[in-house]
Amino acid sequence: MCAVLGCGASSVALAQRRPSAQPASAKTPITIETSAFQLYIPTIGPTLVPAFESAARYRLSLPFEKQPAKLTARDHRALAAQAVKAAEQFRTQNQVTESLSRYAEALQHWRATGEAAQAASSLQQMAALSDQLGERAQAIQHLQAALPLWRSVPNREQEAATLNELGRLTAAQGDQRAAQGYFKQARLLVQTLGLLRPNVTAASLASSSETTAARAQATTAYNLGKLAEQQNLPREALAHYTEALKQWRTARDPLGQATALNTLGNLLAKVQQLDEAANLCEQALPLWRASGDARGEAVTLSNLAFIATAQNRHGEAATHLQNSLPLWRKLNDPRGEANTLHDLAGAQQRLGNTNEALAFYEQALPLRRAVSDRRGEAATLNNLAGLYAAQTGIDAKRRALTFYQQSFEILRQSNDPRGAALTLGNLGHVHESLGEFAQAFEAYQLSLTLARAAKDQVREAGTLMNLAALHARRGERPAAIALLQQAQSLWATLKATDNEAAALSQLAANYAALGEKQKAREHYQQALAARWSLTRPVFGTPTLSHRQPDALIFPITYPHSSR
Repeated sequence: MCAVLGCGASSVALAQRRPSAQPASAKTPITIETSAFQLYIPTIGPTLVPAFESAARYRLSLPFEKQPAKLTARDHRALAAQAVKAAEQFRTQNQVTESLSRYAEALQHWRATGEAAQAASSLQQMAALSDQLGERAQAIQHLQAALPLWRSVPNREQEAATLNELGRLTAAQGDQRAAQGYFKQARLLVQTLGLLRPNVTAASLASSSETTAARAQATTAYNLGKLAEQQNLPREALAHYTEALKQWRTARDPLGQATALNTLGNLLAKVQQLDEAANLCEQALPLWRASGDARGEAVTLSNLAFIATAQNRHGEAATHLQNSLPLWRKLNDPRGEANTLHDLAGAQQRLGNTNEALAFYEQALPLRRAVSDRRGEAATLNNLAGLYAAQTGIDAKRRALTFYQQSFEILRQSNDPRGAALTLGNLGHVHESLGEFAQAFEAYQLSLTLARAAKDQVREAGTLMNLAALHARRGERPAAIALLQQAQSLWATLKATDNEAAALSQLAANYAALGEKQKAREHYQQALAARWSLTRPVFGTPTLSHRQPDALIFPITYPHSSR
């Protein structure tokens, strides 16, 4: 078969070598050059004749067979329709890769017929599936290919939708400048569309084109709001979200309205306008329910729970979370279920229901592992450990050590020095409570190193105080004083007056133990002055007392509908 593979020469010809006179029934052989790579392979295998003309020529006798007929435009359309149908079936079965492959097949056929709109539609579907697979760069390429096709049709609504989606994806990639450019193009386009359709009234909204225009304006405004929020421009984001809500109301789109209300509520909660935030989320709930959107309802209930927690209404928060739990289960969303169980445990913990909190954390843990949510798993392990560490029994504290160690390993592997430093601090505290001072010292030292690597001055100052307490316990007062002076300086820099006062008080105690009464008196007076100066807590969260374990509770990331 060397001749077929083309060895021995750069240009090998397969030549016909038969007498000219042949029986009438015989098929006429043909000559094929091996340099033509796109060969039509006959159904009957070739017969290699063991003879050659020269060192570079071999002859191959093939029975004559007609080339297949070229596909017509009608053929391409039929094949494209079949590919799209298969793609949709695979998509409903969540076979994303297979669906993507079929849409790509359809795209080739639409390109062969020159049908730009159909080709652009296939590219949009391919972009959505690539995004679902986490391949954002590929999704962006598909949309960039679709954009000139929509412009050539022309279809301005689809052009605006493509620009909006390009903005969303480039923003997710971290390219804020490009995202803003896409969103501004989309906004200008939909505004132009609105000008081309003057005097839009409620009656005229029976026209689907008018509704589409309003929705396009709403989507663009919403995306601009998301971009402004990512750029830490809450006022600008608020204006865009409000405009989106107005347009979705004009379009009589309940899902769009619910999306805007929920997002507005979330934004206002972040800037501590909690009553207004709760009111907006409450308005969103019946819209989700009327539309049968369980995910939107679950997300809004979680947001209401977050707001209630911020207002110290922990019973109400627990109720909202309990109501959202069956929705996540109905959606078969283990990640959402795990987040809700974790938050529900936190609510029960704040209500003083330790056993209920333990039960919910223990339910969340296997779900975190099932979806490979390593950071969430570390948070749940750390909070479980905190509950056991607060108990008095040795067995409970040993269990706390196990959970803290597991949490630390995950955070170390995840390259999260801040979280690892916090967990090691908690680990050291439990060792200290068990009288295992050498292990506590080791944990605190490593925690200090990691806190400095993460440039976490709060954690660094707290760990310095922990180490100082151990040195003082061992009678090493000068070492304790040196560490406390560093901590006091950091607290002063951070304007954490209450923690600075604690450091000054401990400095005074150490000086008193050394018999340096004047220095002890000076530091006590400074501590007293600092405490009197406090008119409100410096931090909105509990201070990092070196005597209390810290619960590593990560903020909830609420999914927002991208409708």
